[in-house]
Amino acid sequence: MSATERTNFINAVIAIKASGVYDTFVKAHLDAFAYDSANATRIAHGGPAFLPWHRKFLIDFEAALQAVDASVNLPYWDWTVDGASSTTMWAANFMGGNGLSTDNWKVTTGPFAVSTGNWPLTIRSDSNTYLRRQFSAGSLPSVASVNANLAMTTFDTAPWSSASSGSFRNTLENIHNGMHNWVSATMAGTASPNDPVFFLHHCNIDRLWSMWQEAHPTATYLPSAGGTAAVPDLNEAMPPYTTTPAMMEYHALTYRYDNMPSAALPATVAFYSSQQTGNPATYAVDGSTTTMWHTQYTPTVAQPPHELRLDLGSTKTVTALSYLPRQSGGLNGTIGQFAVDLSTNGTTWTTGASGTWADNSSRKTVRIAATQARYVRLRALSEAGGRGPWASAAQVLPIGF
Repeated sequence: MSATERTNFINAVIAIKASGVYDTFVKAHLDAFAYDSANATRIAHGGPAFLPWHRKFLIDFEAALQAVDASVNLPYWDWTVDGASSTTMWAANFMGGNGLSTDNWKVTTGPFAVSTGNWPLTIRSDSNTYLRRQFSAGSLPSVASVNANLAMTTFDTAPWSSASSGSFRNTLENIHNGMHNWVSATMAGTASPNDPVFFLHHCNIDRLWSMWQEAHPTATYLPSAGGTAAVPDLNEAMPPYTTTPAMMEYHALTYRYDNMPSAALPATVAFYSSQQTGNPATYAVDGSTTTMWHTQYTPTVAQPPHELRLDLGSTKTVTALSYLPRQSGGLNGTIGQFAVDLSTNGTTWTTGASGTWADNSSRKTVRIAATQARYVRLRALSEAGGRGPWASAAQVLPIGF
């Protein structure tokens, strides 16, 4: 970060603290810990929703900062590179330093020190009304341990808890726990967002999940089927949010990290199997969420499979495809069974992804092993709700670089 970026970030954090907005995040996290239990419900911690729940938490927090200053982005703290207590991370013009061992580990430097008056702790899990840090002498996570975690191929495993073995999520959550304990004091409690370092730490955890997702495009969130006890399945809400893990699986349309280039790719319609008058195929790529492509239903009804073929203009690396169902007038035409194919010449195709999308109006994104392609073809094989033989789409967005 530049000096200006650091200053703007700190100022926005202090502003939402002064307005009371910051403390709503502290309370939400404290409540989530009270809700979760190793032997009962596991939403935000100790289960598969740990990563998507915190991704939603971070998105909302960054939005709160940007309501103050639109230029602010949430930074990540890569503790494998910048973890020592002497680094600029802990400088007086950024996060401030360690606490005083002679004064209950009270932080006395930086913008969140008690002497500034900026940072009273009002939502707490203990009696301390000021920020505390007690840096551990223990070792920080190594690059090797992070790489070993990223090499794991399964998102999560039964029993979907801290006892899960062979689980990318559980291994990363344990690495995450170690960093909370390394900073310690305020960061080691259930109200850990009282230390702004929390958000930089969790942003890095989210970045590592993002890197894993791009490296393992077919390894999706688990459990996917409905009815798994104590934890949210792929399409179940993560309290207190109505957001599901599926809605948080891919974020390239919302934000991206500096070492991950994927973003929406401009495209034009090269071919469509049918379109209804007033709902042309071009509406799927017009950038609007209020228009839609709809396959023909009058005077005759076009039968599936339906096809929309997009031209990227030149060969690109495609990593995902995002589908937004129609956003008004019901769910008619929401695509259920689908396939995404890729081609460099528009003639020879390879299937990059297939599956079944849920029958709702939320955005669906399917990841694809990074593939060179100029043309992307979405095939709609069935209607999600069985309401008829048609298909519709508000947006169909190839993602890549």
